[in-house]
Amino acid sequence: MAEVPEGGLYPLDVSRARVERDGDRLEVTGGPFGPAGVSSVDLPDGSTWSVDHLDPARLIALDVESADPAGSPLLVAAFGGDGAMLLVDRAGSIDRPEVAERPEPEDQWGAARSRPGPFGSWPDAADAGRLVVLGDLAQDTALDPLVRIIAVVEFVARVPRTPAGDLFEPLLVPMVDLAESLVPVADPTPLAYIDGWGKRLAVMGDSFAERFGDRAPGVVELLERRDRDEWFAASVAPSPMAPALVGESLWDDAAPEPAAALAYVAPETRLAYEAPETRIVERIGPSLLVVSTTRSSDDRWVRVLRRDSLVLLAQAPLRLDGLLDRAELLIPPDLHEDDIDVQIVDADQLTNLQRRPADIIRAAVRAGRAAASAERRRDVRLAMQRWVECAELWAEVGDTERADLAADRTSTAGGRFRREAFLCDDLDPYGHDPYGHEIA
Repeated sequence: MAEVPEGGLYPLDVSRARVERDGDRLEVTGGPFGPAGVSSVDLPDGSTWSVDHLDPARLIALDVESADPAGSPLLVAAFGGDGAMLLVDRAGSIDRPEVAERPEPEDQWGAARSRPGPFGSWPDAADAGRLVVLGDLAQDTALDPLVRIIAVVEFVARVPRTPAGDLFEPLLVPMVDLAESLVPVADPTPLAYIDGWGKRLAVMGDSFAERFGDRAPGVVELLERRDRDEWFAASVAPSPMAPALVGESLWDDAAPEPAAALAYVAPETRLAYEAPETRIVERIGPSLLVVSTTRSSDDRWVRVLRRDSLVLLAQAPLRLDGLLDRAELLIPPDLHEDDIDVQIVDADQLTNLQRRPADIIRAAVRAGRAAASAERRRDVRLAMQRWVECAELWAEVGDTERADLAADRTSTAGGRFRREAFLCDDLDPYGHDPYGHEIA
Protein backbone atom coordinates (compact mmCIF):
# COMPACT_ATOMS: atom_id res chain seq x y z
CA MET A 1 0.00 0.00 0.00
CA ALA A 2 1.42 3.40 -0.98
CA GLU A 3 2.09 5.54 2.06
CA VAL A 4 0.60 8.96 2.71
CA PRO A 5 3.17 11.79 3.01
CA GLU A 6 3.89 12.89 6.58
CA GLY A 7 2.14 16.22 6.01
CA GLY A 8 -0.92 14.57 4.47
CA LEU A 9 -2.38 14.71 0.99
CA TYR A 10 -2.99 18.46 1.19
CA PRO A 11 0.20 19.60 3.00
CA LEU A 12 -0.07 23.36 2.51
CA ASP A 13 -3.83 23.68 2.72
CA VAL A 14 -4.48 23.15 6.42
CA SER A 15 -4.07 26.85 7.25
CA ARG A 16 -6.65 27.80 4.63
CA ALA A 17 -9.24 25.13 5.30
CA ARG A 18 -12.55 26.20 6.81
CA VAL A 19 -13.83 24.15 9.72
CA GLU A 20 -17.37 24.04 11.05
CA ARG A 21 -19.20 21.83 13.53
CA ASP A 22 -22.68 20.67 12.64
CA GLY A 23 -24.13 18.72 15.52
CA ASP A 24 -22.00 15.60 15.92
CA ARG A 25 -20.25 16.18 12.58
CA LEU A 26 -17.12 18.14 11.69
CA GLU A 27 -16.94 19.54 8.15
CA VAL A 28 -13.71 20.75 6.57
CA THR A 29 -14.23 22.64 3.31
CA GLY A 30 -11.75 23.68 0.67
CA GLY A 31 -13.31 25.63 -2.17
CA PRO A 32 -16.34 25.66 -4.47
CA PHE A 33 -16.70 22.92 -7.04
CA GLY A 34 -16.01 23.46 -10.73
CA PRO A 35 -18.30 23.15 -13.77
CA ALA A 36 -18.37 19.33 -13.66
CA GLY A 37 -19.63 19.19 -10.08
CA VAL A 38 -18.52 17.14 -7.07
CA SER A 39 -17.59 13.47 -6.81
CA SER A 40 -18.04 11.93 -3.36
CA VAL A 41 -17.55 8.60 -1.65
CA ASP A 42 -18.88 7.50 1.74
CA LEU A 43 -16.34 5.56 3.80
CA PRO A 44 -17.33 2.75 6.20
CA ASP A 45 -16.52 4.83 9.30
CA GLY A 46 -19.28 7.28 8.38
CA SER A 47 -17.03 9.96 6.89
CA THR A 48 -17.47 11.46 3.42
CA TRP A 49 -14.71 12.53 1.03
CA SER A 50 -15.65 14.99 -1.74
CA VAL A 51 -13.38 16.19 -4.56
CA ASP A 52 -13.80 18.20 -7.72
CA HIS A 53 -14.80 15.89 -10.58
CA LEU A 54 -12.82 17.80 -13.21
CA ASP A 55 -9.71 18.12 -11.02
CA PRO A 56 -9.71 15.27 -8.45
CA ALA A 57 -6.65 16.77 -6.73
CA ARG A 58 -8.84 19.60 -5.43
CA LEU A 59 -10.49 18.94 -2.10
CA ILE A 60 -14.06 20.19 -1.83
CA ALA A 61 -15.01 18.84 1.59
CA LEU A 62 -14.36 16.26 4.28
CA ASP A 63 -17.18 15.32 6.64
CA VAL A 64 -16.21 13.30 9.73
CA GLU A 65 -17.72 12.46 13.10
CA SER A 66 -16.74 15.06 15.68
CA ALA A 67 -16.69 12.71 18.69
CA ASP A 68 -12.95 12.20 18.10
CA PRO A 69 -12.15 14.02 14.85
CA ALA A 70 -8.42 14.25 15.61
CA GLY A 71 -8.32 10.47 15.38
CA SER A 72 -10.25 10.33 12.12
CA PRO A 73 -8.20 8.31 9.58
CA LEU A 74 -9.56 10.50 6.79
CA LEU A 75 -8.63 13.77 8.51
CA VAL A 76 -5.15 12.48 9.36
CA ALA A 77 -4.59 11.23 5.80
CA ALA A 78 -5.68 14.58 4.39
CA PHE A 79 -3.68 16.93 6.63
CA GLY A 80 -1.33 14.79 8.71
CA GLY A 81 -1.56 14.21 12.45
CA ASP A 82 -0.49 17.73 13.41
CA GLY A 83 -2.76 19.27 10.81
CA ALA A 84 -5.75 17.26 12.06
CA MET A 85 -5.12 18.47 15.62
CA LEU A 86 -4.83 22.06 14.40
CA LEU A 87 -8.16 21.84 12.58
CA VAL A 88 -9.90 20.36 15.61
CA ASP A 89 -8.49 23.10 17.85
CA ARG A 90 -9.67 25.79 15.45
CA ALA A 91 -13.14 24.28 15.28
CA GLY A 92 -13.41 24.44 19.05
CA SER A 93 -11.95 27.92 19.57
CA ILE A 94 -13.48 30.11 16.84
CA ASP A 95 -16.72 30.20 14.97
CA ARG A 96 -15.33 31.05 11.56
CA PRO A 97 -11.62 30.78 10.73
CA GLU A 98 -10.12 33.31 8.40
CA VAL A 99 -9.13 32.08 4.96
CA ALA A 100 -5.66 33.27 4.05
CA GLU A 101 -5.14 34.83 0.66
CA ARG A 102 -2.11 33.95 -1.40
CA PRO A 103 -1.13 33.72 -5.07
CA GLU A 104 -2.52 30.83 -7.08
CA PRO A 105 -0.27 27.81 -6.40
CA GLU A 106 1.44 25.89 -9.14
CA ASP A 107 0.21 22.42 -9.89
CA GLN A 108 2.30 19.28 -10.26
CA TRP A 109 3.04 20.15 -13.90
CA GLY A 110 4.66 23.44 -12.92
CA ALA A 111 1.99 25.80 -14.22
CA ALA A 112 -0.54 27.93 -12.38
CA ARG A 113 -4.18 27.34 -13.16
CA SER A 114 -7.24 29.53 -13.03
CA ARG A 115 -9.86 27.82 -10.89
CA PRO A 116 -12.11 28.56 -7.94
CA GLY A 117 -11.00 28.01 -4.38
CA PRO A 118 -7.66 28.34 -2.61
CA PHE A 119 -6.59 24.73 -2.66
CA GLY A 120 -3.58 23.58 -4.67
CA SER A 121 -3.02 20.42 -6.68
CA TRP A 122 -0.67 17.78 -5.27
CA PRO A 123 0.34 14.54 -7.03
CA ASP A 124 -0.65 12.27 -4.13
CA ALA A 125 -3.94 14.12 -3.74
CA ALA A 126 -4.61 13.62 -7.45
CA ASP A 127 -4.09 9.85 -7.17
CA ALA A 128 -6.34 9.57 -4.12
CA GLY A 129 -8.93 11.85 -5.71
CA ARG A 130 -9.11 9.56 -8.73
CA LEU A 131 -10.25 6.76 -6.42
CA VAL A 132 -13.02 9.02 -5.14
CA VAL A 133 -14.14 9.73 -8.71
CA LEU A 134 -14.02 6.02 -9.61
CA GLY A 135 -16.12 5.20 -6.56
CA ASP A 136 -18.60 7.86 -7.60
CA LEU A 137 -18.73 6.45 -11.15
CA ALA A 138 -19.31 2.93 -9.88
CA GLN A 139 -22.25 3.98 -7.71
CA ASP A 140 -23.93 6.28 -10.25
CA THR A 141 -27.13 4.41 -11.10
CA ALA A 142 -27.72 6.67 -14.12
CA LEU A 143 -24.68 5.22 -15.92
CA ASP A 144 -24.54 2.17 -18.17
CA PRO A 145 -23.90 -1.07 -16.21
CA LEU A 146 -20.77 -1.84 -18.25
CA VAL A 147 -19.33 1.58 -17.37
CA ARG A 148 -19.89 0.90 -13.68
CA ILE A 149 -18.29 -2.55 -13.89
CA ILE A 150 -15.17 -1.20 -15.61
CA ALA A 151 -14.98 1.57 -12.97
CA VAL A 152 -14.98 -1.08 -10.23
CA VAL A 153 -12.24 -3.07 -12.00
CA GLU A 154 -10.01 0.02 -12.15
CA PHE A 155 -10.91 0.95 -8.56
CA VAL A 156 -9.77 -2.48 -7.33
CA ALA A 157 -6.52 -2.29 -9.30
CA ARG A 158 -5.63 1.21 -8.09
CA VAL A 159 -6.33 0.87 -4.37
CA PRO A 160 -3.09 -0.97 -3.41
CA ARG A 161 -0.82 1.57 -5.15
CA THR A 162 -2.60 4.78 -4.14
CA PRO A 163 -1.71 6.93 -1.11
CA ALA A 164 -4.45 6.56 1.51
CA GLY A 165 -5.63 3.48 -0.37
CA ASP A 166 -6.10 1.70 2.95
CA LEU A 167 -9.09 3.98 3.59
CA PHE A 168 -10.77 2.43 0.55
CA GLU A 169 -9.92 -1.22 1.36
CA PRO A 170 -13.18 -1.78 3.29
CA LEU A 171 -15.08 -0.68 0.18
CA LEU A 172 -13.56 -3.34 -2.09
CA VAL A 173 -15.89 -6.22 -1.24
CA PRO A 174 -19.09 -4.13 -1.55
CA MET A 175 -17.78 -2.68 -4.84
CA VAL A 176 -16.95 -6.13 -6.22
CA ASP A 177 -20.37 -7.46 -5.21
CA LEU A 178 -21.95 -4.46 -6.94
CA ALA A 179 -20.04 -5.18 -10.15
CA GLU A 180 -21.00 -8.85 -10.07
CA SER A 181 -24.68 -7.95 -9.63
CA LEU A 182 -24.51 -5.77 -12.76
CA VAL A 183 -23.10 -8.46 -15.06
CA PRO A 184 -26.50 -9.95 -16.08
CA VAL A 185 -27.73 -6.55 -17.31
CA ALA A 186 -24.46 -5.38 -18.92
CA ASP A 187 -23.97 -5.43 -22.69
CA PRO A 188 -20.33 -6.42 -23.37
CA THR A 189 -20.45 -5.53 -27.07
CA PRO A 190 -18.77 -2.09 -26.74
CA LEU A 191 -15.62 -3.81 -25.44
CA ALA A 192 -15.02 -5.13 -28.94
CA TYR A 193 -14.58 -1.61 -30.28
CA ILE A 194 -12.02 -0.50 -27.74
CA ASP A 195 -8.40 -0.82 -28.77
CA GLY A 196 -6.67 2.13 -27.09
CA TRP A 197 -6.60 0.73 -23.56
CA GLY A 198 -6.89 -3.00 -24.26
CA LYS A 199 -3.55 -3.71 -22.56
CA ARG A 200 -4.45 -1.58 -19.52
CA LEU A 201 -7.75 -3.41 -19.22
CA ALA A 202 -5.96 -6.76 -19.43
CA VAL A 203 -3.48 -5.81 -16.68
CA MET A 204 -6.17 -4.44 -14.38
CA GLY A 205 -8.43 -7.37 -15.21
CA ASP A 206 -5.69 -9.79 -14.16
CA SER A 207 -5.27 -7.88 -10.90
CA PHE A 208 -9.02 -8.05 -10.31
CA ALA A 209 -9.16 -11.77 -11.09
CA GLU A 210 -6.25 -12.53 -8.77
CA ARG A 211 -7.92 -10.88 -5.78
CA PHE A 212 -11.62 -11.40 -6.42
CA GLY A 213 -11.95 -14.01 -9.18
CA ASP A 214 -13.74 -16.44 -6.87
CA ARG A 215 -16.10 -13.78 -5.56
CA ALA A 216 -16.94 -12.25 -8.95
CA PRO A 217 -16.63 -14.93 -11.65
CA GLY A 218 -19.14 -13.11 -13.84
CA VAL A 219 -16.93 -10.02 -14.04
CA VAL A 220 -13.87 -12.13 -14.89
CA GLU A 221 -15.84 -13.94 -17.59
CA LEU A 222 -16.99 -10.62 -19.01
CA LEU A 223 -13.42 -9.31 -19.25
CA GLU A 224 -12.08 -12.54 -20.74
CA ARG A 225 -14.69 -12.60 -23.50
CA ARG A 226 -12.94 -9.70 -25.20
CA ASP A 227 -9.88 -11.89 -25.83
CA ARG A 228 -11.81 -14.65 -27.56
CA ASP A 229 -11.46 -14.36 -31.32
CA GLU A 230 -14.84 -15.89 -32.06
CA TRP A 231 -16.65 -13.43 -29.80
CA PHE A 232 -14.69 -10.47 -31.14
CA ALA A 233 -15.43 -11.49 -34.74
CA ALA A 234 -19.12 -11.83 -33.93
CA SER A 235 -19.17 -8.30 -32.61
CA VAL A 236 -18.28 -6.47 -35.82
CA ALA A 237 -21.80 -5.14 -36.36
CA PRO A 238 -21.94 -1.34 -36.02
CA SER A 239 -22.56 -0.25 -32.46
CA PRO A 240 -24.46 2.94 -31.58
CA MET A 241 -21.51 3.80 -29.35
CA ALA A 242 -18.83 2.93 -31.91
CA PRO A 243 -18.14 6.45 -33.29
CA ALA A 244 -17.32 7.79 -29.85
CA LEU A 245 -15.28 4.72 -28.97
CA VAL A 246 -13.01 4.71 -32.02
CA GLY A 247 -12.53 8.46 -32.05
CA GLU A 248 -14.44 9.25 -35.23
CA SER A 249 -15.23 12.88 -35.89
CA LEU A 250 -18.81 14.02 -35.66
CA TRP A 251 -18.20 16.29 -38.65
CA ASP A 252 -16.14 14.12 -41.04
CA ASP A 253 -16.35 10.56 -42.28
CA ALA A 254 -12.76 9.85 -41.28
CA ALA A 255 -11.24 10.32 -37.87
CA PRO A 256 -9.16 13.52 -37.69
CA GLU A 257 -5.42 13.44 -37.40
CA PRO A 258 -4.20 14.43 -33.92
CA ALA A 259 -2.51 17.54 -35.29
CA ALA A 260 -5.70 18.62 -37.03
CA ALA A 261 -7.70 18.14 -33.84
CA LEU A 262 -5.29 20.22 -31.82
CA ALA A 263 -5.36 22.95 -34.43
CA TYR A 264 -9.09 23.42 -33.97
CA VAL A 265 -9.86 27.02 -33.09
CA ALA A 266 -12.25 27.38 -30.18
CA PRO A 267 -15.16 29.81 -30.35
CA GLU A 268 -14.20 33.26 -29.12
CA THR A 269 -17.67 34.20 -27.94
CA ARG A 270 -18.10 34.27 -24.19
CA LEU A 271 -21.42 32.88 -23.05
CA ALA A 272 -21.39 34.30 -19.55
CA TYR A 273 -23.36 37.38 -18.59
CA GLU A 274 -21.08 40.43 -18.54
CA ALA A 275 -20.84 42.18 -15.18
CA PRO A 276 -21.98 45.82 -14.93
CA GLU A 277 -19.39 48.59 -14.85
CA THR A 278 -20.15 49.38 -11.21
CA ARG A 279 -21.44 47.14 -8.44
CA ILE A 280 -21.44 48.04 -4.75
CA VAL A 281 -22.50 45.46 -2.17
CA GLU A 282 -23.03 46.74 1.37
CA ARG A 283 -24.05 44.75 4.42
CA ILE A 284 -26.02 46.87 6.85
CA GLY A 285 -26.48 45.04 10.11
CA PRO A 286 -26.56 41.24 10.24
CA SER A 287 -29.35 40.66 7.70
CA LEU A 288 -29.74 43.61 5.30
CA LEU A 289 -27.82 43.52 2.02
CA VAL A 290 -27.89 46.61 -0.23
CA VAL A 291 -26.72 46.25 -3.83
CA SER A 292 -26.14 49.28 -6.08
CA THR A 293 -25.13 49.14 -9.73
CA THR A 294 -24.91 51.23 -12.87
CA ARG A 295 -28.36 52.27 -14.09
CA SER A 296 -29.81 50.41 -17.04
CA SER A 297 -32.98 50.45 -19.11
CA ASP A 298 -33.20 46.65 -18.85
CA ASP A 299 -35.41 44.94 -16.29
CA ARG A 300 -32.88 43.39 -13.90
CA TRP A 301 -32.91 41.67 -10.54
CA VAL A 302 -30.41 40.95 -7.78
CA ARG A 303 -30.22 37.34 -6.70
CA VAL A 304 -28.33 35.92 -3.69
CA LEU A 305 -27.41 32.22 -3.60
CA ARG A 306 -25.38 30.06 -1.26
CA ARG A 307 -22.00 29.66 -2.92
CA ASP A 308 -21.58 26.00 -2.01
CA SER A 309 -25.01 24.66 -3.00
CA LEU A 310 -26.55 27.38 -5.23
CA VAL A 311 -29.64 27.46 -3.00
CA LEU A 312 -31.59 30.67 -3.61
CA LEU A 313 -31.58 32.84 -0.46
CA ALA A 314 -33.12 36.12 -1.63
CA GLN A 315 -34.01 38.10 -4.74
CA ALA A 316 -35.27 41.61 -5.41
CA PRO A 317 -35.75 43.89 -8.44
CA LEU A 318 -33.32 46.73 -9.12
CA ARG A 319 -34.99 50.16 -8.93
CA LEU A 320 -33.58 53.53 -9.91
CA ASP A 321 -32.33 55.45 -6.85
CA GLY A 322 -30.55 58.66 -7.82
CA LEU A 323 -27.80 57.86 -10.31
CA LEU A 324 -27.70 54.13 -9.60
CA ASP A 325 -30.04 51.16 -9.63
CA ARG A 326 -30.54 49.79 -6.12
CA ALA A 327 -32.01 46.72 -4.41
CA GLU A 328 -32.39 45.69 -0.77
CA LEU A 329 -32.43 42.05 0.30
CA LEU A 330 -32.73 40.17 3.58
CA ILE A 331 -30.34 37.25 4.10
CA PRO A 332 -29.73 34.88 7.05
CA PRO A 333 -27.68 36.73 9.69
CA ASP A 334 -25.28 33.84 10.32
CA LEU A 335 -23.92 33.79 6.76
CA HIS A 336 -20.48 35.20 6.03
CA GLU A 337 -19.78 37.23 2.88
CA ASP A 338 -17.68 34.34 1.57
CA ASP A 339 -20.72 32.04 1.79
CA ILE A 340 -22.93 33.95 -0.63
CA ASP A 341 -22.90 34.67 -4.35
CA VAL A 342 -24.51 37.99 -5.34
CA GLN A 343 -25.69 37.97 -8.95
CA ILE A 344 -27.32 40.57 -11.20
CA VAL A 345 -29.46 38.93 -13.88
CA ASP A 346 -32.00 39.87 -16.51
CA ALA A 347 -35.63 39.31 -15.58
CA ASP A 348 -36.14 36.57 -18.20
CA GLN A 349 -33.11 34.73 -16.83
CA LEU A 350 -34.67 34.87 -13.39
CA THR A 351 -37.84 33.31 -14.77
CA ASN A 352 -35.85 30.42 -16.20
CA LEU A 353 -34.27 29.76 -12.81
CA GLN A 354 -37.62 29.82 -11.04
CA ARG A 355 -39.05 27.37 -13.56
CA ARG A 356 -36.46 24.58 -13.30
CA PRO A 357 -33.29 25.45 -11.37
CA ALA A 358 -32.42 21.94 -10.25
CA ASP A 359 -32.88 20.50 -13.75
CA ILE A 360 -30.63 23.13 -15.33
CA ILE A 361 -27.90 22.63 -12.72
CA ARG A 362 -28.03 18.84 -13.09
CA ALA A 363 -27.78 19.20 -16.87
CA ALA A 364 -24.84 21.61 -16.52
CA VAL A 365 -22.96 19.21 -14.24
CA ARG A 366 -23.62 16.26 -16.54
CA ALA A 367 -22.52 18.24 -19.61
CA GLY A 368 -19.36 19.19 -17.71
CA ARG A 369 -18.66 15.56 -16.88
CA ALA A 370 -19.26 14.52 -20.48
CA ALA A 371 -16.81 17.22 -21.58
CA ALA A 372 -14.23 16.18 -18.98
CA SER A 373 -14.46 12.56 -20.11
CA ALA A 374 -13.95 13.52 -23.76
CA GLU A 375 -11.05 15.75 -22.73
CA ARG A 376 -9.35 12.97 -20.79
CA ARG A 377 -9.50 10.62 -23.76
CA ARG A 378 -8.09 13.38 -26.04
CA ASP A 379 -11.24 13.86 -28.15
CA VAL A 380 -10.53 17.57 -28.46
CA ARG A 381 -13.35 18.57 -30.78
CA LEU A 382 -16.04 16.78 -28.83
CA ALA A 383 -14.69 18.12 -25.53
CA MET A 384 -14.85 21.70 -26.83
CA GLN A 385 -18.39 21.21 -28.09
CA ARG A 386 -19.51 19.86 -24.73
CA TRP A 387 -17.76 22.59 -22.75
CA VAL A 388 -19.67 25.16 -24.79
CA GLU A 389 -22.93 23.43 -23.85
CA CYS A 390 -21.85 23.28 -20.21
CA ALA A 391 -21.02 27.00 -20.20
CA GLU A 392 -24.40 27.87 -21.71
CA LEU A 393 -26.23 25.94 -19.00
CA TRP A 394 -24.28 27.52 -16.14
CA ALA A 395 -24.85 30.94 -17.70
CA GLU A 396 -28.58 30.16 -17.87
CA VAL A 397 -28.75 29.93 -14.07
CA GLY A 398 -26.60 33.04 -13.72
CA ASP A 399 -23.49 31.26 -12.43
CA THR A 400 -20.93 33.34 -14.32
CA GLU A 401 -17.96 31.88 -12.45
CA ARG A 402 -18.62 28.30 -13.52
CA ALA A 403 -19.74 29.45 -16.96
CA ASP A 404 -16.39 31.19 -17.38
CA LEU A 405 -14.49 28.14 -16.19
CA ALA A 406 -16.32 25.91 -18.66
CA ALA A 407 -15.80 28.38 -21.52
CA ASP A 408 -12.10 28.63 -20.65
CA ARG A 409 -11.73 24.89 -21.22
CA THR A 410 -12.40 25.47 -24.92
CA SER A 411 -9.26 27.60 -25.22
CA THR A 412 -5.72 26.36 -25.64
CA ALA A 413 -4.78 27.78 -22.24
CA GLY A 414 -7.79 26.41 -20.39
CA GLY A 415 -7.81 22.95 -21.93
CA ARG A 416 -4.13 22.09 -21.76
CA PHE A 417 -4.34 20.49 -18.32
CA ARG A 418 -5.53 17.02 -19.24
CA ARG A 419 -5.68 14.20 -16.73
CA GLU A 420 -5.02 10.53 -17.28
CA ALA A 421 -8.06 8.84 -18.76
CA PHE A 422 -10.11 6.34 -16.80
CA LEU A 423 -10.71 2.99 -18.48
CA CYS A 424 -14.42 3.72 -18.71
CA ASP A 425 -13.85 7.06 -20.49
CA ASP A 426 -13.66 5.21 -23.80
CA LEU A 427 -17.23 4.07 -23.15
CA ASP A 428 -18.28 7.75 -23.10
CA PRO A 429 -20.00 7.33 -19.71
CA TYR A 430 -21.85 10.66 -19.73
CA GLY A 431 -22.52 10.83 -23.46
CA HIS A 432 -26.23 10.21 -22.87
CA ASP A 433 -28.40 11.58 -20.11
CA PRO A 434 -30.51 9.20 -17.99
CA TYR A 435 -33.43 9.67 -20.40
CA GLY A 436 -31.41 8.53 -23.42
CA HIS A 437 -30.76 11.91 -25.02
CA GLU A 438 -27.32 12.28 -26.57
CA ILE A 439 -25.15 15.06 -25.14
CA ALA A 440 -23.53 17.20 -27.83
